[in-house]
Amino acid sequence: MSLDSVTQSMSAGELREMLRAACDAAGSQKAWAAANHVSTAYTNDVLTGRREPGEAICSALGVCRVVTYRECNPSTSTVTI
Repeated sequence: MSLDSVTQSMSAGELREMLRAACDAAGSQKAWAAANHVSTAYTNDVLTGRREPGEAICSALGVCRVVTYRECNPSTSTVTI
């Protein structure tokens, strides 16, 4: 894989801002949702952080979801109750 194929990652908050801007450009959440074949309720849930964006919203925004895992230091990853 070349460095040219690596794109910048974004946080969930940045994705919500991207969705908010897309809704504003469409005129409303309802208009954006209808144009992208998702429900207004689902769009609003993603915007407010109640739900994660799925394939339909990600695809409409031109992004893909990437899950990563990192090694944790066992001595710092314990929970004390």
